[in-house]
Amino acid sequence: MCVIKWSKFNLFVFISLVCTTGVDCKDNSEQRKEGLAAFAQTALGENKSSSDKYLEAEKEQLLQRYQLRQQKQEEEKKRIEEEINSIVGLPEKLPKTLKSACDNLVDAYNEFQLNTHENDAGALMKWYQVKKKELGRRRVKCGEVGSIEAASCQAHALRSASANLRGQAKPILLKCVQKYAPSALASRPKPPTQAKPKAAG
Repeated sequence: MCVIKWSKFNLFVFISLVCTTGVDCKDNSEQRKEGLAAFAQTALGENKSSSDKYLEAEKEQLLQRYQLRQQKQEEEKKRIEEEINSIVGLPEKLPKTLKSACDNLVDAYNEFQLNTHENDAGALMKWYQVKKKELGRRRVKCGEVGSIEAASCQAHALRSASANLRGQAKPILLKCVQKYAPSALASRPKPPTQAKPKAAG
């Protein structure tokens, strides 16, 4: 079915054509005026209705796409969390000292980053540029947590992570600390707050 979008110009042309097909356009009777007014109102009303329906359909499609995207993101987030939980645990044998546990963690962290960026030459080059600094920072944090179990869990989980968890080092490390050294999170110093400037007066 062909839908005509009526405008005032379209109506003028249509009425002009009607006048050339034998209808007496000089007839100024009230009946004729009412007939043309009703036709114009109906045509413009139908055009407005069609436009509104089109906008409503577009709005509904956008809403559905947004909801679908949100659903996929929630599902992906849940999948990642479940997979991280599945690899968080302790190895069969624990190191005897914190230093050994931290050394093992640093090696595992480096391996994880190399695996994460193995197909991206640019990202891999960037890792080599920051590697020394990042591994040093990781060693310091391991010492601050001060838990052989947490460090061993982190190393074990990083080495057990599948390709689906590439780029998820932070949540993996955090999950181990939450499980084996929660007190380290509770005692973590809060960032200093800036003092509010005193009002001049």
